[in-house]
Amino acid sequence: MTAYTDLSALLSTLKAEGFSGTIEIEFPEKKGILFIDSGDIINGEVKLDVGAKRLTGPEAIRTLLSLSNQKDGVLNIYQLSPEQVVILASNLHHEIVFKGLSTDFTRLDRLLFKLKEEKHTGFIEVFSKTQKPLGVLFFQDGEPNEMYTISDSGPSTFGRKSIPSFVESVVREGAILDIYRAEGKKPAPSLCNPSLQGKRRD
Repeated sequence: MTAYTDLSALLSTLKAEGFSGTIEIEFPEKKGILFIDSGDIINGEVKLDVGAKRLTGPEAIRTLLSLSNQKDGVLNIYQLSPEQVVILASNLHHEIVFKGLSTDFTRLDRLLFKLKEEKHTGFIEVFSKTQKPLGVLFFQDGEPNEMYTISDSGPSTFGRKSIPSFVESVVREGAILDIYRAEGKKPAPSLCNPSLQGKRRD
């Protein structure tokens, strides 16, 4: 609880320990996250009231640090590898490529091949056919380089070793895919191939 946590002192301790991971800060009407690489804050994100814009970068970091002295918030701290933190922080600025691609109409193996061919950098959010979040698959220059799996039975986890089994499960069970590209990266025009497209979600 922020009521008895000194965020400045906490950050100083984490810096001294060379901590890598995230600090989630939640308040009744807003929440955000700080990304920490080897003790240093490298990025931040704040989601304000419904309808308000999303803040990232230095503005988000300043906002979160200013909120930390309020007494009705909750802090959650997660330890990650430095590489995982960098992957997350570098994908905060993104743009949608496709939304609502169904594996009923999209060959996942062809999609992954196209992403590799186009050296796609970004991520795919994966949902079940009932819109339940299943995980996020991250790409760097066309190669899957990290997997975030969401689980009901235990803690959500990172781990690139789980990528093959996750992809196999998606092919077997079916899923809905939202594809994002990290901003500033070259578009992948051949992803517009009709053979890859599915129905969009409204």
